[in-house]
Amino acid sequence: SKPMIYLINLSEKDYIRKKNKWLMKMKQWIDENDKGARAIPFSAAFELKLLEMESDEERQKYTKEVGAESVLDKIIVDGFKALNLEYFFTCGPDEVKAW
Repeated sequence: SKPMIYLINLSEKDYIRKKNKWLMKMKQWIDENDKGARAIPFSAAFELKLLEMESDEERQKYTKEVGAESVLDKIIVDGFKALNLEYFFTCGPDEVKAW
């Protein structure tokens, strides 16, 4: 069977503070009941806010201001690793594709 990755969706406020009253309890449960599984806390609201920003400069300013970063890249990379997937890039004159 494939290893499990638990995505723990926090409120934007809790994600930025890096605190939640249930986070340690969830991590403890995962460690006890699913050895080797990963837990990744994230905030869908925070990620959506970043996605809706107009420019990279605006995103960088906001993440620096609040002291939190996007974890979408980490979720994707860990997912690929957990599934033992490989990916390749092909480049053309007008696009780059990952497959």
